Amino acid sequence: MCTDPANSRFEKSLGLLTTKFVSLLQQAPEGVLHLKYAAENLEVKQKRRIYDITNVLEGIGLIEKNNKNIIRWKALKNKNEEEYDLEQSKLIELRDEISDMRNHEAVIDEHIRKCQQSLRNIQEEEVNRKQCYIPTDVILGMFPDSSLMCLKAPYGTKLHVPSISTDENKIKLHVKSSHPEEPVNILLLDTEPKKEKPQTRGRKRKWSEDRRLIVVPNPPSRKDFLFKLDDDEGISHMFDLIC
Repeated sequence: MCTDPANSRFEKSLGLLTTKFVSLLQQAPEGVLHLKYAAENLEVKQKRRIYDITNVLEGIGLIEKNNKNIIRWKALKNKNEEEYDLEQSKLIELRDEISDMRNHEAVIDEHIRKCQQSLRNIQEEEVNRKQCYIPTDVILGMFPDSSLMCLKAPYGTKLHVPSISTDENKIKLHVKSSHPEEPVNILLLDTEPKKEKPQTRGRKRKWSEDRRLIVVPNPPSRKDFLFKLDDDEGISHMFDLIC
């Protein structure tokens, strides 16, 4: 029967051995454990691995050595059974709390993953790409009384602004494209106020809003008016002349 190499390495890892050793130590009568018994019970051929574990546990203050091969679990020293049960109960509560927090973290990570995927779907949708822009009015509103330029260049383009002299009103910009074959477009955003619409449009809009009846005169006739004098009339009959 073949064993999984990954599982085999995990079984032999020092971390798993430490977990088994601490569990064995907690179950020992009065928290006293002989290292020879621990090595035989855990089937450890190299006692150096047991010594590595005990040195770490002693360094963080969880055990103490009675002699070279006997150690004591300090959590049980001078503790009655009731206090021990209380500490174990608190330990179980803390482990449950950690488990709940890990589950909650997994749920949050799943929500984040779904949000990121939804954002990618929106950005990659061909229809939505046309809407991926910021209106000019919004940009100008963020920087009032400023001259703004919009730069469109390939990825990796470098923009350098030399030191600005206080005596000059001009600013130099050095733009170096990472892809010389691709153009660099610079656009000056319009900061001038919009021109007013012709007055005639305003009157027309006002009429439409008034909704009152407007009397429109008849169009002029295309026929010409012919004026002539009779034989017995003179120019004074056509015009009011003061003689």
